[in-house]
Order: sequence, then structure tokens, then C-alpha cells
Amino acid sequence: MKQGIRLIVLSPLIALIAVLTMVVPEVYAGPIVYVNASATGGMDDGSSWADAYVDLQSAISAVSGVGGSQIWVAAGTYEPGTSPSDTFHLLSGVEIYGGFAGGESQLSDRDPEINVTILNGDIDGVGGPSLGDVRNVVTATGNVDSSAVLDGFTITGGNADSGSSVCGSGDVENCGGGIALDWGDPILSNLIIDNNYANAAGGGIFVSSLSQPTLVSVTIKNNFAEIAGGGLALFGDTVLIDVTVTNNSTDTDGGGIYVVESAAEFIKGTVSGNSAIGRGGGFYVEGSLSNNATLKLTNVLVSGNQANGNGGGLFLRGSVFAPMENVTVVGNRSLNDAGGGLYLTEIEASAQVNMDNSILAGNVASASGPQIERAPGFAFFESSFVEGSGGSASWDNTFGIDGGNNIDIGGAALTTVFESPESGASAPTSAGNYRLVSGSPAIDAGNTALLPADSQDLDDDDNLSESIPFDRDGDARVQNGAVDMGAYESTPAGGTPPGGGGGGGGGGGTPPEGPETPPGGTIENLPTELENSDFEGLTGTILPEDPGENGETEDGVWYVAFGSPQVYSDPSNLIDNGDSAILLIGSDENNGLAGIFQDKTVNGSNDLRGDTGDTWELDFYYAFQGVQSDSLMGAQIQFRNGKDIVQTVTCATPVSGTSGEWLQWSANNDPCTATAEQSYTSLRVFMGWRIRGGTGFGGIDNVGLTQTNP
Repeated sequence: MKQGIRLIVLSPLIALIAVLTMVVPEVYAGPIVYVNASATGGMDDGSSWADAYVDLQSAISAVSGVGGSQIWVAAGTYEPGTSPSDTFHLLSGVEIYGGFAGGESQLSDRDPEINVTILNGDIDGVGGPSLGDVRNVVTATGNVDSSAVLDGFTITGGNADSGSSVCGSGDVENCGGGIALDWGDPILSNLIIDNNYANAAGGGIFVSSLSQPTLVSVTIKNNFAEIAGGGLALFGDTVLIDVTVTNNSTDTDGGGIYVVESAAEFIKGTVSGNSAIGRGGGFYVEGSLSNNATLKLTNVLVSGNQANGNGGGLFLRGSVFAPMENVTVVGNRSLNDAGGGLYLTEIEASAQVNMDNSILAGNVASASGPQIERAPGFAFFESSFVEGSGGSASWDNTFGIDGGNNIDIGGAALTTVFESPESGASAPTSAGNYRLVSGSPAIDAGNTALLPADSQDLDDDDNLSESIPFDRDGDARVQNGAVDMGAYESTPAGGTPPGGGGGGGGGGGTPPEGPETPPGGTIENLPTELENSDFEGLTGTILPEDPGENGETEDGVWYVAFGSPQVYSDPSNLIDNGDSAILLIGSDENNGLAGIFQDKTVNGSNDLRGDTGDTWELDFYYAFQGVQSDSLMGAQIQFRNGKDIVQTVTCATPVSGTSGEWLQWSANNDPCTATAEQSYTSLRVFMGWRIRGGTGFGGIDNVGLTQTNP
């Protein structure tokens, strides 16, 4: 066993349709410095691609002290310098982006997956950790704030080893071989942290107690730390969104992630295949009475991790607050001890370890507690699948406290739950598919009331109080009004609302069938159709009540003043071709405007990115009652790159309906068609309405968004 690490810790939508709110993307207007390792014949001053710096370090030096700069880096390999103490140091106000081919004029035109841009610490060329490598490939130290951005790079070859085990207080040369943060709060996004080493803590990333970074879409793999945190060592508060931590290792504790006396919020993540010779194969988390630790997991998979000691998946010790919502802990192993999935020790009743809408199953331990060992420890389970617990019907109190609605499957094979589970005996492994198989007892078995708030605004709608909208894959977290247990939400097959049947509205006979799907294929990971069920159960967003004449502002923006969508279901005459539709409620008061929206994401890589020339067609059925002829039913399709709206197409259909009667369900006669003018990473569809004439009602059904020319 290695010596203990000595840490120096210092205290420190929405407007509507033809009338939808138009959001103008922010345009970057600051200086851009260009870097291209392959540039030849230019001025080497970074003023253009033709005159790009060939050395990234030169570009960083050039903008030092100059805020509001961006550095665009073309594909290639870049080294911090020639000495082990050299590093790429992040700066406040400087955004560094990799993934360019060279020649791009828009940030959205780059592609980091094709144009691989490497920050390499293996400066001696030996391969593997050696004292001739740089100790930290990237650093942010000395009051670097969140205006520092690093995006679109692979970081490799760091060897944090100056012969000591001290980390923090200005000395990070033994921690964070890939990235070391000490009084640094940068945004780290679209990164791969691969094959780095630390003599003390954080083989991939080290975060000191003075740092508060945010990680988005980061993969941390194949890193090693002697003492703590093979992948990450977190002593400062950290937000992790869509982060994968896999195949990292340590000779002591925390093979994947090591959290001590700090808060880690982890949303949409995977921790798999990590190993610790000590405790906590996936996570090691420790808090004290004076400094609690928080581990907040939402939509996270913890699978195939191994600890030689206690806690194959997670080891939690001391004063720890650990809410786990829609988490899957499966296939982890304690090789020589207890707590294959979870090991809790010295967890006080004042602290909380809660598992809601979660799955704890398929873990193994050579001693006691294959799923959970409390030695002692306080744990609370609600609406979760806990293998071996007996479920709420016959709860085994050795697991902790039964909060109700827990289930067990009585020894049935995990293949009845998951698509392709791995045996815990195969850990450490990142293999296995833990999406829910058709008929899984975990489908629709959760409790929507337990869903956490969308604290990081994953859907960019500025609503932080709504329930979290997405699962681990980025699919809708709630479908058909229900939520599954575990990190992944199952998607109902077919485009018709579940249940089938249902009748048409009055006043027009049998409603027509839903719109046919036009010919065409699929962009991978972007379904060719948005189904009606994708919109059901959404709530309307109320925007400022500031309408001008006829509800329109001077710049043509309409505001939502009243109304929210509801789901109407059998028995009802308000349904078309299914057992549920969206009922739109509005009032002529304050012009009665309202709207709903739904997103589909392309995942942002080139192969999965939407292309220029893609054409999408939006079809839907509608009916209205008691509204005047100047009422509107309409839609808008937005093409987006990340959070930026790059193009919008708006369509509107005048509608009316006699009071007391319902129009026959009708297709929109002129489908809303949009052709992309540039590449994009996601689509957002708004459905909205304007109701005039007293109180009126409307309905939307059979919504379909289809690409016609894939």
C-alpha cells in the first residue's frame, strides 16, 4: 500500500408559432488567434489561418493579459514545451477550441472527432510515464475563473511526478497528470483525457479545494494514480455533465473518482470498468463533521467496477450526502471484501444516502453484502429495484430503510431486466448494455414525483425548477406520463400514442389516419420522427405579460400570457387516432397565447451531425372549439448548434371553431418544411396556438417530424 496523500487544504416557448419568440444567437466579436501545426510560409503571428502560429504555447503567451480572446487550433499534436515543468496554462477570458481543419470561419464548422487535436505531455518520446514527460499537460492555477474555456482536445501523456505526494497550495506537480486545477474554475468541454499518470491524486484530473470547474461531454479513460482517484480526484466542488469515466485505476482508493470534503454533481454519466487495489472501484467519497461531502448522481450508470477491498461500485464514508436519482449500479465487484455495489461506513443518520427510481442489482462480493454493506450506514430506498431486498412487500431491513414502491425480481436472471448485462465476476469491465429490455419490471415502475429539478438547464429553456428532462442517452426522461427505474428510459415502439383506439371529435365523422411517413432514412441517433407522445405531458412556459397592440410587441415578438397544455385521455371525444391527445387551453384575456416545445439531438459529432441541405417536414392534426377565425395553430422548426439558434422556419394556420362544437380533426394542409442552411447538432420544434374569442380549446395529435431527404 502506498503512503497516504498529504493535501494542503485552504478554506476558502417559448412564444408561439407564427408568433414565436425569436432568439438571436450571441455572436462572438472578440479577437481570434489561429494555430495550425501544419502551417507553412505564413507570418506565424496568429492573425489568420494563413499566418497561424505553429505552436499553441506561443498563442497562449500572445493573449496573456488580453481578455475576450479565442484561440482556434487546427488538428495536430501540440506539446507544452521541452521541460517537465512546462504546461498549457488556461487564462481567464480566453477560450481555446480544438477540432479545426484550418480555414473555417465559424466555430460551428469545426469537428473535433475528425480533426483530432492532441495536447501531448510525452515530450521525451519514450512512451508511458517517464520523468522526462511534462508533469501537468494543462493547468489552471492562481485565480482562473469560469471565463476560461478548453474545448475539443485529446489530452494525453502527462506524468505528475516530482517525487512527492503533496497536492494543492500552488504545488500540483504530483497531481492531475492530464489537467491540474488549483484555484481554477474553467469550463472543460468536449475533451478526451487519456493515458495520464499521477504519483499522488487524480491521474486524469485533479481539482483542489479552491477550484470549482464544470465538465461537459468529457471522457476520462485509461489514467492511473498511485494514491487516490485514478480518473479524477475532487477536493473542490465540481459539476459533471455527460461525462464518462472508464478503465482508470489506482493502487489505493477511488479507481474512477475520489471525492473528499467537496460536492460533486454528476448528471448523465457513466462510471465503468475502473479498479482500485484499495476501496471504491468506481467512487470513493468521504466527508467529515466539519466538512461534509456531497455526491449527487442523476441518470448515471455505475457498472463493472472493481475494488480489491470494500465497495466495488461506491465506497461512502463519514458525513456524506448522497442523493441518487435514476441511477443504475450493476455488475460491480468487491474482490476480497464486502459491498459489491455499495459500501457505507460511518454514515450518520444526519447524512443521507438515498436511492430513488434506481437499480441496485447484479453486484458481487467475496464477503458480505453483494448489493450493499452497511458497516454501519444509513440508506433509504424508494421506487427502486433492489436485488435481494424482497421489495417493499417483504423488505429486508439489512438493506436500509424502505421508502415504498421498491421491487425485487425474486432471483430471476438480469437478462429479464437489461438488454445485455455482464456478470459481476467479469469486473473490471466497461462491457454490457444496461438499457431496459422489453418487458423489464423496471419500465414505468418509478415515481415522477421523485425526479430532481433540472438544475443545470439541460434543455436550455431557462427553467431550473422543472423536472430533469433527459435520461442518460438524452432521450425524454418521462414518456407516456411515467418514468422508468435506472439511468435509461425505455422508448415505446411505434408512432401512435400507446393504447390505440379512441374516437374522433364530434361534428365531422371518423378522423383521418395520421400523416404518412415520407420516403427517406435516418440520421444516426436522430430519429426521423418526433412522435405525438414526445409532446404529451409537457407544460407551457409563461413569458412576460407585455403584449402591445393586438398582443404584438414593436419587434413582432408575441408573449405567452395564459394557458398550458394538458393531456386528455379516454373517455373523451377530443381524441384522434389514439387514447390521448394534447389539449390546449386558452383565453382571450391577455390574448391567450401559449406554446410547447420538444428537442431532438444529433449528438454533435460529424458522422451524427445534421448536414446542409437536410429537409425536415412537420405534420400534425388539430381541432378547435369556440375560437374566432383570427386564431392560429402553428409551428416553428429551429436548427441549433449547441445552444445557438442558427436558423428558424415558422408556419401558421388560421383556425376557427363554433362554440360548443368541435371541428373534425384535420391535417395541416401545408406542412411546415425546413431545409438546413448549414450543419447543425439539434432540432427544436415548437407547437403553439393563439386563441381569440372568449375561452377556447384546441387539440394537437399525431405530431410527426420527418426528414425527407436523408
